[in-house]
Amino acid sequence: MKLPVIFAVTDADVLSDELFRGLQKIVSAERRCKAERFHRREDACRSLLSEALVRYTFFDAGLQCGGEFELTRNEFGKPEPVLSGFHFNISHSGTWVVCAADNEEIGIDVERIHKVDSGISQRFFSSIENKLLSDFKSPAQWLECFYKLWVLKESYIKAIGKGLHCPLNSFAVLPQNDGSVQLIRYNETLPQKYLKIYDIDPAYKCALCCSHQNFPREVKVVTVQEILCKLEPNRI
Repeated sequence: MKLPVIFAVTDADVLSDELFRGLQKIVSAERRCKAERFHRREDACRSLLSEALVRYTFFDAGLQCGGEFELTRNEFGKPEPVLSGFHFNISHSGTWVVCAADNEEIGIDVERIHKVDSGISQRFFSSIENKLLSDFKSPAQWLECFYKLWVLKESYIKAIGKGLHCPLNSFAVLPQNDGSVQLIRYNETLPQKYLKIYDIDPAYKCALCCSHQNFPREVKVVTVQEILCKLEPNRI
């Protein structure tokens, strides 16, 4: 498989009983127990499918990913595979689960667009990003821009592996008219990365952060059935 790559599954929150049981068979015991603790069925579905999609990504890359799915975590809690030179990141929201993988650090975020308090941008975004948002007088346009900035920023902090230990206003992301994204780092210790927006659904925003500009051309959408067909016969 040529890296980087993005795989995605939709309708992740409405799995049939048959598909739900199939996913339970291919994920780790830890993930099964975690899914059982959710009160809402849709949360359990997304949880099972998150690990299953990571396993599918590993398998597609020619890597074995069976058994108890050995992962480690960095000092900020970001999960990482116990494999040299292979990085992945996962995100889910609403009906979507997405997974990105590369030979270098990578981060991905997907968010369903819904109404938010405008005070969130004032609290978390940089002054230049808030200036960009202030140019939009239409609530719908403001909301679209807000989520575009949000997923870009989330994908960046996920790629560098620091989560919210990296303040969201310590850098800025500015989408350009040509589709590129300008990254401004106010903290000189923050690494240079490259960002891209992907259109997967009109009701969602999705962004990828890579260590280079060799972005995947598209998001590869797979079905739960395809995941099970790939993984069930090869489970260790």
